[in-house]
Amino acid sequence: GQPAFDLKDPDGLLVIQELAKIAKEKKKGNLSYKWANPAHKKVENKIGYVVDVNGEYFIGSGFYPAGQ
Repeated sequence: GQPAFDLKDPDGLLVIQELAKIAKEKKKGNLSYKWANPAHKKVENKIGYVVDVNGEYFIGSGFYPAGQ
């Protein structure tokens, strides 16, 4: 893999940094952003969800909404 902390979506959003901020400030939450869908390499809307684990780590997941 590669470090992901500085990866940006096509609009320039620092996705992992924003998810980390949500986890730290709100303890859990969603983020909408654009990302290349690995199924066909096209950029699509994606929704990420993140949860704070212990103030230092967070766990996140994401999905591509159907019909976008």
